[in-house]
Amino acid sequence: MFNTQKVAEVIRSARIKKNLTQMELADKMAVSFQAVSNWERANSMPDIGKIAELCQILDITYEQLFGSEGSTAEIVKKIVDNEQEVSLEELTEVAPIVPPQKIGQQLDKELSEDKAIPIDKLVEIAPFVNNEVLDGAVMQNPEIDLASLSGIAPFLSDSTLNSIVTAKLKDNNFDLSEIHGFLPFLSQDSLKEIVKVKLKDDNFDFSQIHSLLPFLEHDALSHMVDCAVNKGRTSACVDVLPFLESAEVAKLAFSSVERGEDVKEFLPFMEESDVAQLAVNLIKKGKSINSLYPFLDEKSLIELLTKKV
Repeated sequence: MFNTQKVAEVIRSARIKKNLTQMELADKMAVSFQAVSNWERANSMPDIGKIAELCQILDITYEQLFGSEGSTAEIVKKIVDNEQEVSLEELTEVAPIVPPQKIGQQLDKELSEDKAIPIDKLVEIAPFVNNEVLDGAVMQNPEIDLASLSGIAPFLSDSTLNSIVTAKLKDNNFDLSEIHGFLPFLSQDSLKEIVKVKLKDDNFDFSQIHSLLPFLEHDALSHMVDCAVNKGRTSACVDVLPFLESAEVAKLAFSSVERGEDVKEFLPFMEESDVAQLAVNLIKKGKSINSLYPFLDEKSLIELLTKKV
């Protein structure tokens, strides 16, 4: 793909050499002054339909505009002249200046010929086609995997992205690091399913879910808590506490008490009434409640210390 900054420098240099102001060049090309300004700052590119006219006005060649290295100038000439078919790979090279419909049509054509488009090519053209066309190309690619979705996920429809992820979940043969790049684009149903699938493994390391936490809503987090309680692994959820509701934290704490584990990590995230009940449970077990004192008010402390349990 060509260097937009270098193209911008060529346009600016050639315009000045022709002693034209940005406004004059804009008038000659029937575009706005802002359009020319954006070309010269590399904020945008001239539409491919304007390239021939631009080169003629500035008295430069395609090779001078796009550089002599690579095939960009030749591809642009083929598109402008419209005398030869341009392949998808060639369109990818000049995608920023080609109408999205043209890229989409060529993509559809190659797909209709049962050509599997390599995922790296799909990533390159993703910003330049609509998601309906891109969805079809991705679903038709047998080599698609979770790791390769990161570069293309923002451009896929929600239904396609989540259906791919759901399909990959069936055999649980994936690493959570493979989905980090597109977590913000996944639905809550998919995220919850990911948590469920991973937590089926009794030896699963809960810390691996940390990257998912900012994206999980209550249902998924609640399932994780229930799983930790049922598996007797409440201590593995300590780093998750800031993301949990106080009732879920209390559930973990009460479970920990039943197994004789330390609960001090849970206390800052619990309601005082739950801490008080936790203290009652500890006293019944003949355990010290010293670590709970800072989280209880004076009235609760007096009641606990004087109450016969």
